[in-house]
Amino acid sequence: MRMIRSVALAGALVAATAASAVAATITGSIGMAFQFQAKNAAGVNVPFTQAVGIDFVGLNAGPVSSANTGIFLVTGSTGDLAAIPIASLGTIHDLPFAAFSPIANFFTVGGLSFDLDQLWITTQTDNTLGLMGRGMLKLAGFDDTAGTWAFSGNTAGGALTGTFSWSADAAPVPEPAGLALFGLALLGLGLAWRTRASAAHA
Repeated sequence: MRMIRSVALAGALVAATAASAVAATITGSIGMAFQFQAKNAAGVNVPFTQAVGIDFVGLNAGPVSSANTGIFLVTGSTGDLAAIPIASLGTIHDLPFAAFSPIANFFTVGGLSFDLDQLWITTQTDNTLGLMGRGMLKLAGFDDTAGTWAFSGNTAGGALTGTFSWSADAAPVPEPAGLALFGLALLGLGLAWRTRASAAHA
C-alpha cells in the first residue's frame, strides 16, 4: 500500500511540473490607427527633435477619454488576438519619453491590456521618431506574456502618422523550482520501485 501511495505522489508531482512548464503565452499581432501630437514640456506641438513626449488624441470615431488618454482604432488582429474585432476602439495613455516611468495599462482594448515597463529612443529627427520598449501583455485565459513594443511616427507630407508593433519573447525555459520538483518526482518513483523490488525478493 505504501508503494502505491509513493507512485501516486510521484505521478502528481510529474503532472504538476508538466502543467507549470507549459505556458499559455499570447501569440499574434494587433494593428492600431491613431492620431497624436509631439509635445514639448510646455505642451506645445513641436518637431520630434524638440519633443519630450507624445500626446495621443481622439479619432473622429470617438472623443478623448481624459486629459492623459487618447483613442485608437483596431485595424487588424491575428493569432490569439484575432478575437478582438477590427474597428474596435481602445484607449492609450500619453507617452512621455524624455523622462519615462512605467505605465500600467498603457493601452487597453477588448479585454487586452499592455503594461509598458521600459522605453528607449531608436530614431529622433525633425520628421521621424522611433521608440522601442518592453512590457507585459495581458489577456484573460492566457499567461501574462512579456514582449517588445515599437512605435514609428513621421510627418511625411505634413501629416502625422504612426504605427505600433508588438512581439512576444521566446517561450520561457522551466524554472529551477520546476526542475527541482521534477527531480523529486523521479526520486519518488525510483524509491517506490526499489521498495517493490525488495519486497518481491523477501
